[in-house]
Amino acid sequence: MKTIILVSARTSELTLFWIAVLCLAGATADLHGATANASRSTLSQKSVDYLRLGRTFGAAGKWKEAEGELRIYRNQHPDSEIAIVLHAEALIKLGQPFDAALELQEFLKEHPKALRVHELYAVLAGGPLKDSTLAASELETCVHLAPNDFLAWESLGDLDLDQAKADKAAEAYRHASRLRPGDPVAAASLAHAYAEQGLQDKAAAEFAHALGLTQHSNQPDKSTAIVDYLYGVYLAEQGQGQESVNALSKALNFNPNSADTYYWRARAYEKLGNLKNAEKDAL
Repeated sequence: MKTIILVSARTSELTLFWIAVLCLAGATADLHGATANASRSTLSQKSVDYLRLGRTFGAAGKWKEAEGELRIYRNQHPDSEIAIVLHAEALIKLGQPFDAALELQEFLKEHPKALRVHELYAVLAGGPLKDSTLAASELETCVHLAPNDFLAWESLGDLDLDQAKADKAAEAYRHASRLRPGDPVAAASLAHAYAEQGLQDKAAAEFAHALGLTQHSNQPDKSTAIVDYLYGVYLAEQGQGQESVNALSKALNFNPNSADTYYWRARAYEKLGNLKNAEKDAL
């Protein structure tokens, strides 16, 4: 059974946050530029208002209203990355991922180096479109256009691992770890990729590094839980039942509703011969 479920889930949870962060600088730049133009004409002022209103509606979860305002802004700025990304995000939120994909595809035909558009297209392909091959291709384009994009490298590693390409995943995670040497999840993901390759010495060393990076946290958080989960899976596969139970129990302290973590703890209990707790976790 593949063991990257929680890592992929982490990427999905970060999707809209990632897009928002990536767009913030571009949106601000567009807004400033539009604001400057607004002093020259009423039309420019209205254009600024459409962008501002669209983002405001989106932040409030009013995606239908946001889509309408952002569509107007996009039509007035057909070459704007922020316009196409924000409008496509609104379409996704409205349950129209294929419409969003078509818009992104058309934009990329004319603007093949539009990094933010490639990023959103990758997220869309890996999520609603369920096309991991396309998602990986788009992320490869992203890291080519922006070699220092940590999240793109990390997400590329997740996709490669999901496709059982452990060697490529390890390469992507190494890039991510170099960009953020203090990130425990990147280190644990790299360790997991090493384990999938059968490089147990490297996996053990990298897991030790990842666990060391989580020691500063006094309370469990998402990063710590992901590290504990991946480490617990690794220990279970190595036949270290009790140590695996301990790690997975820590992960469950943060997220007591994780079916995947219960599954792996059940397997760890089974290795210990504790069938009662194994059955309980499995159920």
